[in-house]
Amino acid sequence: MSNKIGYNRRAYHAGSWYSDDKNILEEKLENLLIAAAKEEEESRKQKHENDATNNIRHSSLRGIICPHAGFDYSGPTAAHGYHHLKCELYKNKIRHIVVLHPSHKVYIDGCAISGANVIETPLGNLPADTILRDEIYNLKPNAFTIMNQNVDECEHSGEMQYVSRERERERERERERDQAGVI
Repeated sequence: MSNKIGYNRRAYHAGSWYSDDKNILEEKLENLLIAAAKEEEESRKQKHENDATNNIRHSSLRGIICPHAGFDYSGPTAAHGYHHLKCELYKNKIRHIVVLHPSHKVYIDGCAISGANVIETPLGNLPADTILRDEIYNLKPNAFTIMNQNVDECEHSGEMQYVSRERERERERERERDQAGVI
């Protein structure tokens, strides 16, 4: 680990854990989300039919837990979490999304934080919230370390979430352009 901050985190696992082709990846994620939305709607209808007093709690999403294997393996399950995030993004302005993930390759004594300023994906680049990263890093002295770029890029578990997040971020930008009347 190091304290090097400010690198661009490459999409190291693109082309192996998921497609590095923007169009193929976009179609894959769209199909996964459509299938998850259909399953959610069917489940909701079934619950409503079984319980006439069903009162679904409508509150802001606080977190999702998603698997992080390749999309061919874990994509259908992860899509359910991202479907809920997508719905929440339509309803509310979300200020921060924090991705927590395990380390499979390197032993970390405590917690490590990415030093990336930009997270690259085949769908576009995500800016890292550097202000929030600094606040977390400084919460408690010596509680957090900063991952160096090599350690960060070798770990797939966060990267699988970044790709899905960038897809929804692009959809947010499209909605904002449509609402503003700009095409």
